[in-house]
Parts: sequence; structure tokens; C-alpha cells
Amino acid sequence: MVCGLILGLALLGCRPPATPPAATREQRPFEGQQTLMFVPAGSGFTELWDPALREWSVQTGGQVSLQEYLLEDPNSLWKSLDQSSQPAVCLIPYAWLADGLTSRDLERIPDSVLSVESGISWEDLLQGVRERIGGPRRKPQLLPLQAPVLVCYYRKDLLERAGLKVPVTWDDYSRLVERSHEWGGGLPVVEPWEESFRVTWFLSRAIAAARHPDNFSVFVDLETLQPMIDNPAFVTTLERARADMAHLPDVVWQLSPLECRQRVLEGRACLAIGIEPPGGTNSSLGSLPAQRGEGVSLGVCPLPASTVVYNPSTRSLEEGTSRGGIRLYRSNLTGWQGMVACVFQRKVAGSSIPSWNAFAQAAGPDFLNRLPPGLAGLTRESQLGDASLIIGPELTGTESAEFLAVTAEALRDNGLVLELPFPRRTEFANRLRGPLTAALRGDIPANEALSQVAQDWSALIEEIGSEPFRRAYRQMLGLTSRPFSTSSSSEPSVNTSGSR
Repeated sequence: MVCGLILGLALLGCRPPATPPAATREQRPFEGQQTLMFVPAGSGFTELWDPALREWSVQTGGQVSLQEYLLEDPNSLWKSLDQSSQPAVCLIPYAWLADGLTSRDLERIPDSVLSVESGISWEDLLQGVRERIGGPRRKPQLLPLQAPVLVCYYRKDLLERAGLKVPVTWDDYSRLVERSHEWGGGLPVVEPWEESFRVTWFLSRAIAAARHPDNFSVFVDLETLQPMIDNPAFVTTLERARADMAHLPDVVWQLSPLECRQRVLEGRACLAIGIEPPGGTNSSLGSLPAQRGEGVSLGVCPLPASTVVYNPSTRSLEEGTSRGGIRLYRSNLTGWQGMVACVFQRKVAGSSIPSWNAFAQAAGPDFLNRLPPGLAGLTRESQLGDASLIIGPELTGTESAEFLAVTAEALRDNGLVLELPFPRRTEFANRLRGPLTAALRGDIPANEALSQVAQDWSALIEEIGSEPFRRAYRQMLGLTSRPFSTSSSSEPSVNTSGSR
């Protein structure tokens, strides 16, 4: 017994030590989940975003796939999107958006990805960008990467020497144009009337008088689908533009906004309508470097306001009063270039949250440095601290600050309007361009030109189909894709109030 006890104790002492339990591996938030993003081919997204997306995969456990589509072929995107089996963030031009909505719906951006921690930082978007483009009717659905608006560059030294003030209204502007030979030091006023930008500049001129603050519709009536391009706001704008052009040099027929900016910077114009190069110092538009003219002192101001506005209910222009004075109506056209991120609703498995999270990681905290050249633009409050990727290098510090202040104010305003926010936008613009040009040259009256455009637009709407057209147009304005019945609708009438 003694020997057995001794042997048992010896064997007990020879047992290997107990193995500690394996450490529990922390579950990563998107472990094993697949995410998908569609980006334009040849724009540099893949190279720019690869390091950030690799890091995202390590941190979250998710897998990212970037799929490219051809900017020359919209169908390459729609076909690939319809064939994919998971939710996808699509980076697409504004001009394509409504085309996709003729047969699809936009998915609302999930609340869980709107926060700063999740990367989207929704509240950081400038108010107008957030509420008029990204989330009209308080439905976050689009994330703009750029929201360009035109500004007025003027020779501050020449204007002050003549004792004149910056134009506030379009009447003020027309007087400066007409008297430019008196105050401009022999330099002309220039506007961007070149062919590819002609429609955008005309609409930019008209929008302050054409957008009634209590209405959704600007270009086409949502209820009747009747074009509004021939209403008094657009007709009077065209007549004024024609009168102003009598005092402009012939070269304006060939000038883009960047070329107008270049001329005023180089001391070859006293006033110019233009914009800073997209992407600022990182811009791909290096073919238009401006050589700063000696002694040039610039000021920057917003496009003028209108003293009248068209009321679709009365079908007439009306003047407003504010605190005993004349009310000014101010709106800015945007979305004529640039891209937007969105997710289209589809019957596929999974959530779009991982894709949005990966997109935010790839785009970076400022949504500037990791965007390809030419795609960075001011859309956020936080971007106002660093102008280098928003403004060209030719402006002085004071001028840069003034440009940022003017642009930010326009983008905070609820008067932002997307250019022609309906399907086949390019075709609508093309049908406007010819009669517009004829009227500007004085070949036909403004009202006849725009009446012809309205007829052409009606034919195009009929060709598209009233329901696909209305479906897309409503979503672009933040409404449901299909109207509610009269008895259940909680939305205001599309042509009675858009702000209640």
C-alpha cells in the first residue's frame, strides 16, 4: 500500500501543466461580409483607394470589391449594377442620376452611417448641399462630392476708383455691364457663353427669378409635366441676357467659366463670371494656368439676386416685400458637373452599411485628399479650413477667403437647384441650346424661342413616358417615387408649398 501511494504521488507530479484556455478573438464588425462600390474607369480611384481599403478590411473583417464602369457608356453601369448580388455604393455623375431612377428607387442612407464616427459626417455637409441635394424632404439619400456654383470676379481696384458698388441685383449687374467702358479701364466684362456651357449659364442667370420659394418645380411642372421653360422668368432673363451681350466682346461666345476667370486674373477683363478649378492645386485642369496681372486686385461676390420671382399659381412675376423694403430672391444652380455617391434599392441580400463604411474610409475624413484630381469640391463646413484643394494657387489669401465665404454662403442656402434634374438631361439641354443661341443673336424673339423649346421638351417627355419621367423627377426632388393617393398623402402639393 505504501509503495502504491508513493507511485501514485510520483505519477501525479509528472502530469503536464494544464493548458490555459485559448484567448477569445474579438469579432470584427463586418467579419466575412462582402462590399461593393462602382467607380468610373480611368479616374484613378483604384490606385488612390487601395491602401485605405486594405486597412479597412484588416480593421473590420469585410472584403471590398471596386468595380469600374465606362463614363462613355452609362449602360455599362446599369448592366453591371443589375447583375450584382449585393448592395453597392455607386459614384456617378449628376447627369446620370435621374436616368437610373426611371426604373429604380434610391435607398435612404442608413442612420447608423451618418455619424462622424461612421465616416459620412452628414451634419458636416453645408446646409444647402445637405438639405437641397443630399437629403431633400429630410431623406438622406445622396452624398455629393462636389457642388459647383458660379461666382462673379470683379476688379476691386477699378470699381472702387469709380466709386461704384458690387452688384447686388441683376439690374445692378446690367448697369455695370452697360457702363463698363466708363469704369473698367478699357477692359471688357466677360461671361461664359461657349457652346457646351451656354445652357448652364443661361439657367444660372434665370434661376433666382424662376424658383419660387414655395414650390418644388422649376423646369417642369410635376403635376401636369408641362415644361415651365417658357414662363416669364426665363423669357425676361433671356431678353436681359441679349441686351447685356450687346456690351460684351464677341470672344464670349467661345469662353468657358475657367477661361473667364483666367482673363480677369491676367488683367484682360474688369468683371468675369467663373469658378475656381475643381480640385484647386490638385486640379487636372493645368492647361489653363493664369499668369497674375500686375496690379490686379480682385473681389469675389455671388451671382446677383432677382427682385421678382415667378409664381406658378398665378402664372406671373411677382415682387415681394421684406420689412418695408424690396425682397431679394436668390438661388444658385449646381450639379452641372461633379459626382455623387448613392445606393439604388434592389432585391439583393445584405445591408448597404458595410459599403457605406468602406466608402467613407476610402474617401478620407476631408473628402478631398483621396479624391482624384478634378473631383474634389467644397461641400462641407470642415473643408473651409484648407483652401488648397478647392481654390487655384493664383488667388491671394484675402481673395481665397472671399471666394470661400461667397461659395459657402451659396451652398448653405436653401435656394440651391440641380440643373435639369430629370432623365436624358443632355437631350433637354441640346433642345434648349439652338433656340437659345438664335435668341441671343437676335434672330428670333425670346418668347418665341422658349415657346419652341417648351414644345420640344413636351415631345421628349412623351417619348420618355410620363410615368418614368415623373418617377425619376420626384425622387430627385426628395419625394416618393410614386405619388400618394389624395386621401393618404402627407406631402404638400408639388406646386403649392415646398417649405412648410
